[in-house]
Amino acid sequence: RASDSDVGQTILSGRLEEVTLDGDFRIGSTGLTVAGTLWNPGETRGGQTLFEDGAVLAGGGVFASDIVTAPGTSMTNSEGTTIQSSVLSARIDNYGTIRALDGSITRVLGEQKFNYADILCPEDSVLFINDVVIWQQFGDGRIVADGGEVRLNEGAIVYGGTLVATDHPDTDLRVDRPARLDAARLVVDLDIRELGKLIVFHSWVRSDPPRTGVLSITSRWRTGRRAHARPGYRTHRDRRD
Repeated sequence: RASDSDVGQTILSGRLEEVTLDGDFRIGSTGLTVAGTLWNPGETRGGQTLFEDGAVLAGGGVFASDIVTAPGTSMTNSEGTTIQSSVLSARIDNYGTIRALDGSITRVLGEQKFNYADILCPEDSVLFINDVVIWQQFGDGRIVADGGEVRLNEGAIVYGGTLVATDHPDTDLRVDRPARLDAARLVVDLDIRELGKLIVFHSWVRSDPPRTGVLSITSRWRTGRRAHARPGYRTHRDRRD
């Protein structure tokens, strides 16, 4: 259902099934439910959106809403389409871009994510990855800190793909609580806080060592430049062939 607000915006609410949007929209306070394919070439913002099982977001636009899925179900974000959320708990197959809110905090948690493209943290934004499993396509799936802060928190597990930072001076990737990488590539300066621990399995690490905390590299570890311990740092290596 669509209606006009007092300021001339079109408000969406209710359930949309196999719908094409034309223009920019705002989601009403009662939320939105999406089934089938929602073609979204413009900007749709606000509220919470429930994507039913197998629902697809397409059209190359921006969909800025807190996206959820029911347990055991999933949705797909198509190539060229951008999702922005303050909380992203849905199970998603991502072929487009998941982008942290500009100048704000985005929390990625809940159901596991399958990332075949980019999860992006831009300037002045913070991306918390907490108690969630992210599966990334090798060579294509990337978590990118581009001037923002990517924080791996307790229970975060990233399988495959690449964690990468741009040359922006404010870029930061840090580990606040125990987290894990498996078969991933880490090509950023890494900041492990005092309570943090990063466990690395079958992964390729090229980073400065942690400022504090523990870097634990196991199972055929390989390290690149300056991955040795310095005074005040603790680095644990356990090679298992």
